[in-house]
Amino acid sequence: MKWLGAWSKEDPDERHWHLGPVAVDAHLQGKGIGSMLMRAFCQRMDEVAEDSYLETDKEINVRFYEKFGFVVTGEEEVLGVRNWYMFRRAQK
Repeated sequence: MKWLGAWSKEDPDERHWHLGPVAVDAHLQGKGIGSMLMRAFCQRMDEVAEDSYLETDKEINVRFYEKFGFVVTGEEEVLGVRNWYMFRRAQK
C-alpha cells in the first residue's frame, strides 16, 4: 500500500491514460515486441489527442519510454527502490 500511495500522489491531476504494467517475457525480449506495443499505444493516444502517464522502477525503462516521447516528471525512492514518473503529451 505504501508503494501505491507514493505512486498515486505523483499521478497527474489532468486527464490522461495510465499505462502499465507493460512487460515482454524474457525469452521474447529484444525482438521489437515492446516497441511495437508502444508505437501502437502512442499512435492511438495521438489519434484521440490524449496524454499518457506511467511509472517505472527500472532505469533502463526510462530510456526506452523516452524514445516514445515520455519525459521524466519526477523520481523518488519507494521502499528502497528508485522510481521514475513519466508523462507524454499527445503529439499533433
